[in-house]
Amino acid sequence: MNVIRIAACVAVVFAILISLWRPSDTGGIIAGLEGRTLDARFVFRGPNEPPDNVAILAIDDATLRALDAFPPPRDAIARAVEIARNSGTKLIAFDLLLTGQGRGDAALSKTLAKKDDSVLAISLSNASDGEAATLQSPVARSSLSLVIGAPAADPPLRLEPSDEFSAYATLGHVNVRREADGSLRRILLAAHAGNDLVLPSLPLEAVRRHQDLPRSKVSLNWGKSFEINGEVLVVDQNNETGLNYYGPRGTIPTYSLTDAYNPSLEGRTVFIGATAEGFGDTFPTPFDRNMPGVEALATMFANITAKTNLRRDDLTWSL
Repeated sequence: MNVIRIAACVAVVFAILISLWRPSDTGGIIAGLEGRTLDARFVFRGPNEPPDNVAILAIDDATLRALDAFPPPRDAIARAVEIARNSGTKLIAFDLLLTGQGRGDAALSKTLAKKDDSVLAISLSNASDGEAATLQSPVARSSLSLVIGAPAADPPLRLEPSDEFSAYATLGHVNVRREADGSLRRILLAAHAGNDLVLPSLPLEAVRRHQDLPRSKVSLNWGKSFEINGEVLVVDQNNETGLNYYGPRGTIPTYSLTDAYNPSLEGRTVFIGATAEGFGDTFPTPFDRNMPGVEALATMFANITAKTNLRRDDLTWSL
């Protein structure tokens, strides 16, 4: 019995020591061990209730069967947006890259134009031959107004919404980075967008819009912290902060895009994104091996609004 107790104590001490080892690192053996101990602490804690200010309209397998189309036509997305608005949603954040031309573009453009309540996704690559954003572009209109200490960077390649959509919305990037074991434990909250512009992530821009904050109320001290309406949000050297998962997929209220009539979305920010198996947009988490990317982004939105994101920088000593 004493041997078992000693072994258990040693295991606990070892886990604590690993968890204290530079949580901002995302590569290498030690970082991998730290990540696994973090996963274990999530499992030990168990699921939590998410705040009631967020929901997901999912392009799921039922949606694709009902529409008999892949990807879904944009007029179907427009109908879902209208339904969500009628259900009282406050803001709509699209985890969809609405690039190029598609069926139903005119309907979606008309829908977006009716109300200023949308944030669209943009993807930024690390390639060095991208075109710099102009100061009048949607990227510039969506970028942070105050950034301190940002290093110089080449213009990235951008995969951004068509002009007919971005004219009626602000933008947030959807870049995420897996850790060495493939898990998603952090969200990049800001990234270079070219021409000395720094673009917020989709969940961060959704927080700003949900709280009706002017752009001047969100600032970044590069690699250290954000200030959001006077509240400080600490980030690591890469401008990332840790995801505090609430539970397995579906813990954040999730409804099929074609079933949008049913839920009450009063006052919520609604994320629209793909959860169908064919999209392949899933990540391993402590609670689920296939968490949809849209739910990870919605989780970060909820974390920031509830002030429950995990601090994973070099000064962190515990969860």
